[in-house]
Amino acid sequence: MRPRSAAVQTRRPVILVAVVSLMALLAFAASPVTAGAQEQCTAPLWSSSEVYVGGDQVTHDGHTWEANWWTQGEEPGVTASGVWNDLGPCEGDPDPPDAGPCIHPAWDAATVYLGGDRVTHDGHTWLAKWWTQGEEPGVTTSGVWGDEGVCGDDEPPPDEPPDPPTGLTVTATTDSTVSLDWDDAAGADDYLVFRDGNQVGTPASSNFIDSGLSPSTQYSYTVQARNAHGTSGTSDRSPRRPMTISRPGSSSTGASATSRSGASTAATSWSTTSC
Repeated sequence: MRPRSAAVQTRRPVILVAVVSLMALLAFAASPVTAGAQEQCTAPLWSSSEVYVGGDQVTHDGHTWEANWWTQGEEPGVTASGVWNDLGPCEGDPDPPDAGPCIHPAWDAATVYLGGDRVTHDGHTWLAKWWTQGEEPGVTTSGVWGDEGVCGDDEPPPDEPPDPPTGLTVTATTDSTVSLDWDDAAGADDYLVFRDGNQVGTPASSNFIDSGLSPSTQYSYTVQARNAHGTSGTSDRSPRRPMTISRPGSSSTGASATSRSGASTAATSWSTTSC
């Protein structure tokens, strides 16, 4: 037989390489493309009240964003300023930041909220992004509410004066002092103690010791509760409740206490006899 030419001998490897490359390409095209697992969202959640500078990263709407320069209140993915650079999607949400004390009103289904309004709900502070009514924060899937983080109390502080203190009693006396005690008033920050109409103390707790008194003298005490929204009011007296206080080395007589629904009042007089 006539020997094959060099061209014929070198053609087979070239054809073989081409076939192998084609098979590999077809296999890649036929196999499903498996996207790499998204990274976990680790950057803190974006907050409209937070100040960000260039290089700061946040999580918002399932993406990680990086600030290009100073910004505040410009929502990633919404603002057209170009301040936020989208670094791509991420999975899950990091724990929301601590939003501090709950200072905003509790969410109410009947109230209309506008973009920028803040409410407290389920121990979180929420920011409305646009007009909304009846869409519960943390439940609605419309995206109208932005979670600004956990706040210190389940509900905001009261927006009205506290309840009046009750149960004011004289618990002890000495030659020159009177010890007072009363029930805690809901919503009170502190208390105002009055002796014969003159303020003599502002204790933070529901007890007080008044000093500089004279034996065998009658004094009248009034206690009112106070917070940032005002002071508890005063109403009619309740019936008197007699009480007697004694201490080692002396005897005390004539002590009595009364309370009013608006302000608690105690009237006391005593005489002291040393043993």
